[in-house]
Amino acid sequence: MKRMVLLREYLRTSRRVHLQPTMDGLKKVEYLRFIGANLCPACEEEVDPEKYLCIRNPEGTVVERYVCSSCGTDFSFPVDAIH
Repeated sequence: MKRMVLLREYLRTSRRVHLQPTMDGLKKVEYLRFIGANLCPACEEEVDPEKYLCIRNPEGTVVERYVCSSCGTDFSFPVDAIH
């Protein structure tokens, strides 16, 4: 389970840094890569942050999903309410 949490954090941070680069964000991405959060928990291949899907439902919740390009594993993350 910890690997899923790290993957989610890596994907979220990569998306934020892509949209608005900051030094703190870049350092966090670098650290997450250092600890292996950028690797697929199923096949250990590097993930592609551009394949990360994060959308808001009409109900006001965020749906997050990532499908590994290498092994095809579908990671659907728990639904969170928007703050």
